[in-house]
Amino acid sequence: MRGKELCAFANSTGGKILIGVTDDGKRKELSDPNRPLSQVQDHARNCDPPISVAVELVDGVVMVDVQSSRDKPHSYRGLFYLREGANAQKMSRTQIREFFFKEGLIYFDTCIHPGFNPDTDISFEAWTQFVRMSKFLLGL
Repeated sequence: MRGKELCAFANSTGGKILIGVTDDGKRKELSDPNRPLSQVQDHARNCDPPISVAVELVDGVVMVDVQSSRDKPHSYRGLFYLREGANAQKMSRTQIREFFFKEGLIYFDTCIHPGFNPDTDISFEAWTQFVRMSKFLLGL
């Protein structure tokens, strides 16, 4: 189990990770169950921002419960991941941008276009007309 899986679950709809169970559902004896417990917490703390996980040992299997996070998106070692099917997939630049918009983390109306120059791109008359029409500021 690595931090990218934690990020993928937290950035998606959440999920459970079972350490000590093979892909075909058979239990695999853990030589030291405390080691994965510690590793999971370490990986969760090293995500940016850190991820809160519930970890417990049940009948020799480490159960990790990762909830869909309110603080998304999370990254691990500078990379962002999403859960797609049974895998944690690294997000592309386009996917990251779409993710920010989809989650409501970027608001187009609060972003200033880098090429905008208020001294040359808008006149006082146009601004005054806009304010009057929108009733944005009373008293004009």
